[in-house]
Amino acid sequence: MKTFISFSSADREIVEPFVEMLRLHYIEFFYSDRTLKGGYFAEDIVKAIDQCRKFIVFISPNAMKSEWVSKEVAMAMSRDHLRGKVLPILIADTPNWTQLHPHISKLQKFDHFREPQEVENRIIEGEFNRPRHRHPYYRRGDVTIQVLVMAGGDGQTRFKHGDIVCDGPTKDRTYMLPADVQLEADARIAKKQAECQASGKTFIDNPQVRLIDATQWGGSAGQLIENKPLRLTLGMTNYYSTFLTNMTRDYVLPCGQSIAMKYGRDLDDLLNSGLSNPIATNMTVVTNDNQLFLSTRGHKVAWNPGEFQPAVSESETFQDLDEGGIYDPFRTAISGAQNECTGRYRPGIDEVTFFGLARTMGTQFPFLFGEIRVNKSSDEIGPPLRPEGVPFPIPFTIDGVCDWVRKYHKDHFEGRRGGVIGTTLFSLLQSLEYQFPEARSAIVRRLKS
Repeated sequence: MKTFISFSSADREIVEPFVEMLRLHYIEFFYSDRTLKGGYFAEDIVKAIDQCRKFIVFISPNAMKSEWVSKEVAMAMSRDHLRGKVLPILIADTPNWTQLHPHISKLQKFDHFREPQEVENRIIEGEFNRPRHRHPYYRRGDVTIQVLVMAGGDGQTRFKHGDIVCDGPTKDRTYMLPADVQLEADARIAKKQAECQASGKTFIDNPQVRLIDATQWGGSAGQLIENKPLRLTLGMTNYYSTFLTNMTRDYVLPCGQSIAMKYGRDLDDLLNSGLSNPIATNMTVVTNDNQLFLSTRGHKVAWNPGEFQPAVSESETFQDLDEGGIYDPFRTAISGAQNECTGRYRPGIDEVTFFGLARTMGTQFPFLFGEIRVNKSSDEIGPPLRPEGVPFPIPFTIDGVCDWVRKYHKDHFEGRRGGVIGTTLFSLLQSLEYQFPEARSAIVRRLKS
């Protein structure tokens, strides 16, 4: 269900940044400037209002003169499902704002004109029950992706085998669901199981490796501080715990707070996070004929069926432990490449490079990102050993990658696609920047409208 945005076109420059803030917090919306590309039709407006879960009206002198704003507010105020969910936001001094509708004065007013930061916090955290992002987004040109880079990702740092040191996982670090999440866990799992069974999707409680903390430090021969090794403290968790926390962070607990608000903590604070936080590996695959591989997820998986993903998108499992019982992400990269892209061809460990560690701002999944450079042409690899998705190549050039990124970022920007595309676009741009380190300014220009 989406949030309907009512506004005067004369206020577009004020409204647009607010709508972008909603997008970057994974709040879906119906906003005519982005959503309607073939004209402004009354039937589309009526349908959107009937289906929305909240209704935001931006009030200004321009809005007071707008026939469409008056009509939209009248429709929203007459809908039972929007009772108490109409949010009037003042974006200019409008003394007569209560004349917009006979009953609008009964609603809680948000005075963005005088208190912009307070109102934005109240909307995101109070109305949508999501933590306000305090960290910068990953931006390249006009492309903004909801990812926080925690280590590396600078176009230069490369972690080869031996540069990532793992501690664990150990049984004494097994994740336990918070008591109030555990309270309704069985019913939520049963509901999800029934939904997946009805649609033929897989929903299994596999064990997973949990990222507890990450640090970056080391010394060179000259005793200068370097960014390697990357040290990971790891524990144990499972898929059901991940579903009950990271994957359903909007779920409202008996206390009235969402899981994200109560247990998400700050994005760069892994140690005190109350979420399951399984660590994943997201990697592109690059062939020697200059093709870069992505993949679409299978339609029978429970999480993001049919969506795009990097060629390797694996949650770490206990199959990837070394002989001493310590997790090795390079094993995950290699097995993931065979399962999801390269098939019979098994990449060598020297073909795997991690660029860094990041965390999504939506699910808050931590993930290692990088690429696998295989010494094979694009027609010599595949099919994948685990054919859940479909790998496909794009030209590994500035134009090829930027064109693909621009197209699918635009889909997300205009509300046609959810937030799950973010890590795929991020992985593509990271490979591009590491391949063409001197062309960053050209990449940024290419990604501008």
